[in-house]
Amino acid sequence: MSTTSKYKFDDCSYKSDLDNLKIPKFQRGLVWSKDKKEALLQTIHDGFPFGALLVYDTSSNGKESMLLLDGQQRLSTIIEYDENKFTYWAKLNPVKYKNLKDNINSIIGDESYYVDDKKLNEISDESFDLGSWTDELDDLRLGRSKKEQLRNLVISARDNVKEYIDLDSLRIPLIKYTGPREYLPMVFENLNKGGVPLSKYEVFNASWNDEYLKLPDNEYTREIISNVKNYYINMQDNGEFDVSDFSEDDITNSKRINLAEFARAFGEFTVERIPSLISKRDKDKAYNEIGYGLLAVICGVSNLKIMDIKDHINWIRDNITSILEKTSVISNKLNSVFDTLLKQIISYDVARNAKKGDYSTGLSGSFKILSYYANLWDADEKSTREILKNIPAYYVYDSFNYSWTGHGDSRLNDYYSKNSRRSYVTKLNKSDFISVFENWVKDNPGNRKTFSKEIKALITIHSNLTYMAGSIPSGEDYEFEHIIPKKWIVDKKTSQQPTNLSSIGNGMFLPKVTNNRKKDKTLYEFNGYDENKYEDFIDESSYPSNDTLEKAKEYAHYRDYDNINKIINGRTREVIQSISDHLFK
Repeated sequence: MSTTSKYKFDDCSYKSDLDNLKIPKFQRGLVWSKDKKEALLQTIHDGFPFGALLVYDTSSNGKESMLLLDGQQRLSTIIEYDENKFTYWAKLNPVKYKNLKDNINSIIGDESYYVDDKKLNEISDESFDLGSWTDELDDLRLGRSKKEQLRNLVISARDNVKEYIDLDSLRIPLIKYTGPREYLPMVFENLNKGGVPLSKYEVFNASWNDEYLKLPDNEYTREIISNVKNYYINMQDNGEFDVSDFSEDDITNSKRINLAEFARAFGEFTVERIPSLISKRDKDKAYNEIGYGLLAVICGVSNLKIMDIKDHINWIRDNITSILEKTSVISNKLNSVFDTLLKQIISYDVARNAKKGDYSTGLSGSFKILSYYANLWDADEKSTREILKNIPAYYVYDSFNYSWTGHGDSRLNDYYSKNSRRSYVTKLNKSDFISVFENWVKDNPGNRKTFSKEIKALITIHSNLTYMAGSIPSGEDYEFEHIIPKKWIVDKKTSQQPTNLSSIGNGMFLPKVTNNRKKDKTLYEFNGYDENKYEDFIDESSYPSNDTLEKAKEYAHYRDYDNINKIINGRTREVIQSISDHLFK
């Protein structure tokens, strides 16, 4: 085996040599933390050595260009500093920054004219006209001398910032890879085994760089193409460099993408069809998890061996339209089931087209969701109906039973049609469901100030099965609320509360206007309470009686937390029974 080095050392000027730098499509996104960025800038300021950029020379026909293999985070940090010098200087020099601000405001002397952080950042920019700023202070009658002092303070700060890191003379160390271009993904994968580790999806992205699919032209594949293009466009917008070998027109016209690009785009294709199961904030992460995971399900590949998907590329290529069509159908069916179960009626009905709330996805998880697809993929019509009917109960039960905690990837394989060790066709036992529910509540009593994501999901499920399922008592907005108000019993000195304040037994959706008016009052105590209007609402939600809440208020006054918990726990039992009855109709 050859031991000849396939790299050489060099350096380049930050100001003049980076215009033609590009990143390869298999590069990762920006992952550095604020602390790590500041540490690099401090290192450069101190004149210490810092990590080299690994590049590949792609110059041709007299036109210089380089491909950035490693160092995107380092270089992006320097560029970010270049664009926000004063902001970074202030963070890295807190004492000098505070003295600057204090000295300026001391000269100004009037609090109504003091500079805040935003104003100081504005006037410290070299392009800002300091004369116009000091003219704004004419009402203070500072005089020419004090105005000049103010300008000199800012000019001095500008000089300090410029000298902190002299970008005009900064040389960046380079390691130039000189080996064959086809080894670039392997080089990228190997060098990122240290530092911030690559996710398995980034490894696939590098490894599958040359495994291509030619897509047919239809509505589904056009969506996939759009997802791929938007991913790279966003990658460029969020970074500082062009993406090598990426052309919107080329992808649109050729319809040729690699397997890794398809897997991520397929994940986006799927996730966007099941908003009831995956929250907006979790989408980006889910695109890879669902895309690669579902592709493994469809190919019959264990989630533990996702790399083997590439062995099925010919089958994927031949069946790509049917894969997308079937995924769309199953996704729509799943979303229909969970839309009615997890919809948060947080903003409802002042106007019929008012913005609706999002979904409460606190019990969701990628492996759990993938198991639904695995069980439905080869199911016949009758089995599909049974699965969709039974899944809501399993969705709740599996969370209480911690079924997907630990070895979810292994458990997922049991739902593959070729394995058939588990199936949602089999209906859960109601008694088992209630028992597991009760045990989960004991382990999660809700003795905290706010509702957990799991409790919010259960409140939402209960509301959609009962008091929010039919007609809603008024055209109002709704929100999560503590039935026994927080102000009665919350202990501000500790996060762990003396009562089960934020348990499922003390939470529900209440009209927002009602909640805002009552503040520390119950539903019965606010001025707009109408017994006839809220009678059914109270009954179906198991909202406590007025007498019960009056007792709770008295208990709170005397800090009798045991009796408050008895009230909360009593409603908890009612809610458990109510959810169980409705899921097992």
